[in-house]
Amino acid sequence: MAPKVWRGRSILWRIGLVLVAMVLAIALIVSAALVTNTEHLAAPDTDMPEVGAPEPALAALPEDAPVPAKSALDKLIAPLAADPVVGDLTGVVIDNATGEHLWAKDADRTRIPASSTKLLTALAAYSVLPADNTLPTTLARGEAEGELVVIPGGNVTTAAADESTFFPGADTLDDYVELAESTGETFTKITVAPGPYEGPEMADGWNEADIPGGYLTRVQPWMLDAGRVDPEETESPREGQPMYAAAVELGSRLDIAESGVKLSSSPVPVQDTIGAIDSGKMAERTRNILDDSDNVGADALCHEAAMHLTGIDHADPVSDGEAGHTDSESRVSIEEATDNILRVLR
Repeated sequence: MAPKVWRGRSILWRIGLVLVAMVLAIALIVSAALVTNTEHLAAPDTDMPEVGAPEPALAALPEDAPVPAKSALDKLIAPLAADPVVGDLTGVVIDNATGEHLWAKDADRTRIPASSTKLLTALAAYSVLPADNTLPTTLARGEAEGELVVIPGGNVTTAAADESTFFPGADTLDDYVELAESTGETFTKITVAPGPYEGPEMADGWNEADIPGGYLTRVQPWMLDAGRVDPEETESPREGQPMYAAAVELGSRLDIAESGVKLSSSPVPVQDTIGAIDSGKMAERTRNILDDSDNVGADALCHEAAMHLTGIDHADPVSDGEAGHTDSESRVSIEEATDNILRVLR
């Protein structure tokens, strides 16, 4: 439902506000990127692929199209920029054809970027990831009797339902149930081994109050529907511990009580692997992350790009009879993933 502040406004006002917000946010992000000190970032381990010219998404303007008039833009934008609902606005509008500044308000004042950061994250990811890249979640037989071990691989888009509302083509929890039941064994406990993420699960500046608000959750390498409590609602509250919630739901479908579910911070002894369930393709996941402006999905995409560059996105999750990503070379932190995005963009 649209916020009440939209009511009573004209279509032109609504369109203008959206356009202004998009243009100014992107301009601010670029300004922030230009002043960011990234000299500490390591050189890439692999050669960066050359990115060709993008296909135009909009038709070219005819040669006789009217030139933007500063007075007209000011008449349109100034009232919007002064509206209290917009907040403390800064930015600049530039004629892309001539480079002329057509409108500005505190254009040199650096601001914190908002959701358009996801566009840059996706751009960086596409620069290093194959469009068909997938992330595996592996199931194994634990050494303990009746133990099913889940080894996360960074997939946060597993669907709780038969078909995902947000990530068409995603794997489903029923795929995991079917794989576990294919062994013919009866499992009585589930242990989730360490995944390929390390370090703090909340970045600096994040607020735990935003978890029930639906904006974010703890960065963990396996979730159902990007951590949504309600898999059918875009702005659903997120699970406070999404990986544990996913394991509990898997246990429920295998008739395993919640008391038999645990997350392990250390390697888990296993007998052998049962198999792996792949996520949907990166291109489709990214499309839907951007369509829904999904912060959680974008964080996972940020990690996926770093994991791919280090070669750990498809590394063997079991070594010497122990399951899980347990050393720093097989895990990436929020800071490392973010630094990677900045390096790729530069």
